[in-house]
Amino acid sequence: MKTIKYLLAAALFSASALAQSGYSTTTASLASVCYNNGSVQASWINTNPTSPTLPNLNGAPFAQSVPSAIDSSGNFTLRLADVNVVVPNSPNLSYWKITACAKGGSQPACYSANVPATGSTFNASSYFSGATSACTGGSTYFPGTPTVTVTGAPSGAGQVPTSTGTATATWQASSGGFTAGGDLSGSSTSQQVKGINGVPLCTGYTPTNGLVVEYVTTSSPNPCYQPGGLAPPLQITSYPAAVSDGGTAFAAALTRYTDNQPQAGSVNAGTSARGYLAFNAAASLPQYAEQTVELPPFWTGTTLYLDFYSAATTGNVTWEVESACVAANQVVGSPTWSSPVTVTTSVSGTTGGAVTTAAITIASNGVNGCPSSSATLPSAMSYRVFRSASDTAAGNANLTAAVVVIGRSQ
Repeated sequence: MKTIKYLLAAALFSASALAQSGYSTTTASLASVCYNNGSVQASWINTNPTSPTLPNLNGAPFAQSVPSAIDSSGNFTLRLADVNVVVPNSPNLSYWKITACAKGGSQPACYSANVPATGSTFNASSYFSGATSACTGGSTYFPGTPTVTVTGAPSGAGQVPTSTGTATATWQASSGGFTAGGDLSGSSTSQQVKGINGVPLCTGYTPTNGLVVEYVTTSSPNPCYQPGGLAPPLQITSYPAAVSDGGTAFAAALTRYTDNQPQAGSVNAGTSARGYLAFNAAASLPQYAEQTVELPPFWTGTTLYLDFYSAATTGNVTWEVESACVAANQVVGSPTWSSPVTVTTSVSGTTGGAVTTAAITIASNGVNGCPSSSATLPSAMSYRVFRSASDTAAGNANLTAAVVVIGRSQ
């Protein structure tokens, strides 16, 4: 009885082994990236003209349609009946038709090959050497409407379809999906703004706190960093040189020393309270008139205009201005004056006609003890005016006012 059982078990084992050995593990690698993550289908094609009966494998039917997937690298694996084991199949005219299709789209590109899968393993890659040409043109490789036609074939790994129109595309090298251009420079992962609406930014400048990008027509290139953006309005103040009170003239905003004083006078005591300081022509020693003004925090410079008139109607008056910023711990009343800045102005062609000089830059940041533009505390600046002994206008030049213009960055 035991002998019969052993024989039966052996028979069953032999039949099972025979069935397993009738299959061929069929693989292939597709060269074209358009098949990556696509699909594959194997169909049994029976071309035996003498045996139209249903083929079988080891005496049993087998699956004649085998689907599978293509992985992200273009590889697929199918378990197919060995064409040399299937019966009837003499003289081995039947085969497997394997169709690989690209992923996506309603009409994917497909390529079919007739494969005689045999043996325990079978590499069918050579049968799909023409799959590259099947991927060129006529099909979309991504879903959506309208259908986009991709022309050409990818020349290497990493290429992606790139739009050339509303319904056309070609294979192009991927740059991460982004190419810097226009007002941007850099790569797909790191960009810098190089301009605004096509106007290039200045380069080689490191911004600090409080600076903003500002367009200034005098700068090139533009825009560039400026202190605090739009500068605050200039502080413009007109200081009278002298005043007339009841017919008596007094020095006003500009005051004088004990020696060589420019004399104070009334412009018209009966109709005006304006006064003047008279600076003589060709004075043997300078006649000084001095004023001290406060410089605000973030000061950027001071300019000066002088208003005067003369009885002369020809010639010019040359004014000279010295300045000094008062430093901390400096002895009061003993400033270190700068070299004089001069401005030459023609007198009016009308007797007593008012004249204003051109702008005179009398102090700037970091010069002669003056503060930097980043100073956060106010400071004092003194200046003094005198007339050059070598100008050409005859008679007195009567100074009526000094207009002080102070700039600041914020």
